[in-house]
Amino acid sequence: MHNLEVLEYCKKSWELFPSLNKDILIAGAMLHDIGKLEEVEVTSRIKGTNEGQLLGHLPLSLITVSNECDKLGLESSIKTKILHLIASHHGKFENGSPKEPMIPEAVAVYYADELSSKIVEMTEFIERAKQDTEDDFMYNKRGAKNIFLK
Repeated sequence: MHNLEVLEYCKKSWELFPSLNKDILIAGAMLHDIGKLEEVEVTSRIKGTNEGQLLGHLPLSLITVSNECDKLGLESSIKTKILHLIASHHGKFENGSPKEPMIPEAVAVYYADELSSKIVEMTEFIERAKQDTEDDFMYNKRGAKNIFLK
C-alpha cells in the first residue's frame, strides 16, 4: 500500500509540476523501497534477513536497481538519477540517507514517502490509542508529542 501511496503523491506532483521527468519520478516512487523484499523474510515470524540486518533496505535497493538497469542497458544519466532518488528518499543524513535530494524528482519522492509514512503512523496510533483511553489526547513517544484522538 505504501508504494502505491507514494506513487499517487508523485503523480500529483507531476500534475502540479509538469517539468518533472515523469518516467524517472514514477521509477523512483515504485522502486525506492524494493530492497525491503530482501531485507525481511517470513518464516514462523517476520524477521530480518542477514543481508537486511547487515546492509538495510536502502543499499539493497540501490544494488538491485543498479543491476537491473545494467541488464536493460539503461542510459547512464537516467540510471544515475533513478539511483539518486533511491539514495536520497530518506531526505536527510540524520534519517539514514546517504545523500540529500539534489534534483526535483528526488524532492518529490522524499516528501511523498515522508507524507505516506507519517499519515499512516499517526492514524494507526490514533486507532490503537482510542482502545486504551477515553481522553482527548495521548502522548506518542515516537513522535514525542501529544496526539489529538477525537
